[in-house]
Amino acid sequence: MKTKAGKWLRLFIVVFLMLLLCCASTVVVLDPYFHYHKPLPSFSYVLNNERAQNDGITKHFAYDTLLTGTSLVEVMKASEVERQFGGAAVKVTFAGASYYEINRNIELAFATHPHLKRVIRCLDIEYYFDDPKALRTNMGVYPTWLYNRNPFDDVRYLFNREVLFTLCGDMIRKKLANEAGGITSFDDYANWMPDVTADDFGAEALLGGMKPFGAPERINHLTEEEKSLLRANIRENVTETAKKHPDCVFDYFISPYSGLWWAQTYEAGDLEEVLEAEEIVVPEIVTCPNIHLYSYNTDTSLTWNLDNYKDPLHYGDWVGEELLVFMKRDEGRITKQNMKAYLKKERELYETLDYAQWMKEELEGKYSGKTETKRGFDSK
Repeated sequence: MKTKAGKWLRLFIVVFLMLLLCCASTVVVLDPYFHYHKPLPSFSYVLNNERAQNDGITKHFAYDTLLTGTSLVEVMKASEVERQFGGAAVKVTFAGASYYEINRNIELAFATHPHLKRVIRCLDIEYYFDDPKALRTNMGVYPTWLYNRNPFDDVRYLFNREVLFTLCGDMIRKKLANEAGGITSFDDYANWMPDVTADDFGAEALLGGMKPFGAPERINHLTEEEKSLLRANIRENVTETAKKHPDCVFDYFISPYSGLWWAQTYEAGDLEEVLEAEEIVVPEIVTCPNIHLYSYNTDTSLTWNLDNYKDPLHYGDWVGEELLVFMKRDEGRITKQNMKAYLKKERELYETLDYAQWMKEELEGKYSGKTETKRGFDSK
């Protein structure tokens, strides 16, 4: 009896191990997160999980141009990047990402693609003050096992139920149904435009029911500690990387938030903090000759036209396309020669603006209409 029981136990162990091997092999071969290799041309891959798939895209795809940033970049299209700048582009965005998370991925791109020619990136004002090593901890479990080089914790990928049965299962079913292989385009990847409608944009959608903006109860200024943190964040996650790769062009644009965001920032008493931060960030960045820094915060035809925005931060895909055109034309670029003029104009614009009157004019449609392609300040 003991011998018979032992045989059954050994058989069970062998079968169990074979099943595990089969599961792991399926994930390794199909690899929906590109952890081990680039996509197989005969299978269909869906791009829909930024933090799970971006590391693999960055490591294994072929490209010489990287389009990256937060959700403000999600509506931008790799095909438009290629049309404006040439080359082969991929889009790897990280919704709500810190400067550290985005820069870490840029460093990975250089490690795996040493001849990278161009990086296009949005610099979000709201994340200026992040810790230089900050990662978002409020967006679910971070898939660290896909980012580190520890092969042992790959079990969380190899034996993941969703990866195996949903992702790999769908790929196998499509293959058996003779569906063509391929991958979600980098125009559509993470692009949230299909999830909104025209009614989500405009002054009525954003300002309807709001009270007129009032003066702040107090005006906040940056502390010396905040200034030091800001400088460290910019140096560690923006300028130092550019200095290490002098042959690459870095086209960086400061987030063009809407006039509503500026009004809310003013009413909260934080306008001075933002303007003081700009006066630190801009000089830090423009000293790097291979960083081309752009800003459209003084281009009111863009930022005051709430038809361009679905909320205080996020603009539509047509604006994303225009931003690439602006940068290609070198419009809105800040240099060492014109940065004082830019900072002065930005400060004067938002310090002297009558925000209650601005809101009234927004609702009357004064700023509606097609965004003009023009300079936000004199960049010559």
